[in-house]
Amino acid sequence: MLETIASALDELWQQEKPFVFFRLPNADKIHLYYQEDKVLHLTKDLTEAGFVFAPFEKKEYLAYIPAKHKADYLIPSFQASSRVQNLEEPEADQLHFIDLVERAQKVIKNEKVSKLVVSRPVTIPFGGSFASVFLRLIDLYPNALVYLWNHPKVGVWLGASPEMLLTQKGTTFHTMALAATQPKNETGQYKWSAKEIKEQALVTTQIKEDLSLYFSVSQLKVSKPYTKEAGNLVHLCTDLMGEQASMSLRKVVDVLHPTPAVGGIPKDKAIQFIQQEEGYARTYYTGFLGPFSSHSTQLFVNLRCASYQEKALTLFVGAGITSESNPQKEWEETQHKAQTLQAAL
Repeated sequence: MLETIASALDELWQQEKPFVFFRLPNADKIHLYYQEDKVLHLTKDLTEAGFVFAPFEKKEYLAYIPAKHKADYLIPSFQASSRVQNLEEPEADQLHFIDLVERAQKVIKNEKVSKLVVSRPVTIPFGGSFASVFLRLIDLYPNALVYLWNHPKVGVWLGASPEMLLTQKGTTFHTMALAATQPKNETGQYKWSAKEIKEQALVTTQIKEDLSLYFSVSQLKVSKPYTKEAGNLVHLCTDLMGEQASMSLRKVVDVLHPTPAVGGIPKDKAIQFIQQEEGYARTYYTGFLGPFSSHSTQLFVNLRCASYQEKALTLFVGAGITSESNPQKEWEETQHKAQTLQAAL
């Protein structure tokens, strides 16, 4: 049973058993957690062991698949094409998103909001192999958490997220402030604009303020911004590390989520705008996910992801908006992000 990834996926799918395949960043193994029943397991304080899958909207209880039944696989040799095709979308979709960006900028100007993150869904037909797409994502995005989640009471999701929410090992804690986006180039040299540097600095400042509830200035170490690769894109990133003997994992998760990189600054006004103006429910897009246990946890923001329904994949993409944003360029940024997943299809 479960000899290969393809056979395991086929067997679990046919029997409608919940499962999650995942590969952590820069790891050489694929992990599988699965259930022998269809129970929806819920955690309140993240003290169990399993793989959590949480929505954008804050919930007291979070879905997870326990680490009771599991298997590991070496990553098979799989050469995925990195060729990215242009995403052809209706002009009406472009105009709708540009209008959303302009409405966000009005709120930023009139209500003293520093940043708003707006997003949109992109639905494309899909009748391929989930195992092949999963392996392509692993090959294309070695620095990301790559996953394939299936639970009949939650849905089918897959993705390749470059953004860590937090890692915790014992009393040591690590998170990141990720913002700004450029296409990856062959030279490895990138020039960040004043707008992009400001956007990333706003995210870093907000996360530092959030963490001040649990970490003193002396307990928190903050790196200088650096360029982080994520598939065919690069971002500006700052690492934040701390140590706190009495740290509650769920409390720190709650104070971080949603981060300014997926919501905005300040959080309450940003979330209100998203819920009222985006025009669709994000559900698990920009939620968080990952393996957790009492001794080690690695949680990621659910970005570069897609949900599956009725022979179609809905990709989710977004952009951080400030007063200096150019609506047309923000549209183009979301297209680059959609191509991250499209390249694996």
